[in-house]
Amino acid sequence: MERHSLNDFLLSEIVTRRSLLSEDSKTLSSTVNDQDAFWSDLFSRAFLNSGQFSISNFSTQDDLLFFVNQTVRKNSKPQLQVFRRSSPNLPGLADPRIHWEHTLYLNLILQCFVYVLTVGVCTRSGAKEIEILRKCSQVVYASPSSRQMESKGTEEKIVYPRIVFHVDNFEEVRFLSSQLLSRGHLASAVDDSVFHGPL
Repeated sequence: MERHSLNDFLLSEIVTRRSLLSEDSKTLSSTVNDQDAFWSDLFSRAFLNSGQFSISNFSTQDDLLFFVNQTVRKNSKPQLQVFRRSSPNLPGLADPRIHWEHTLYLNLILQCFVYVLTVGVCTRSGAKEIEILRKCSQVVYASPSSRQMESKGTEEKIVYPRIVFHVDNFEEVRFLSSQLLSRGHLASAVDDSVFHGPL
């Protein structure tokens, strides 16, 4: 199966299921077990199996998998579990403690895109025109955890459902923005994403 057809298949599966769930919410004919079975099966085919459909055949990222726990209380923050793909302790696909739809989406965001941060130093050359004086681009990595930027420590804090983009070469970006900014200059940052996997 080509990457393009994998993209179409996975997106089609998600869109079709979301449409069915929208219709089912009116009739209440779908059970939670049916929904969980669908999402856990799609997660398994995309991230666990080593077949042609698996993300692991396309991803250059490490082999971490993120599992979103079901929330017990309405306003409580979701909890994450993180495992290596090869771990014998992975949650079972019938595990009711896992929110399988959110687990699928989170792993898609973290593993199937390449994110590029571009920082530029600009000046206004007209009322609506901006001239780029210098820019640098760097790959950044999506993560459900954050670390302090003020220090070089390695302590991380889970911030899910937020997604954070880590800059691993912060000195280069800081140098560009601090050394070249002067009166009349602007700093601009753009974070772009590109599919990197079967999407």
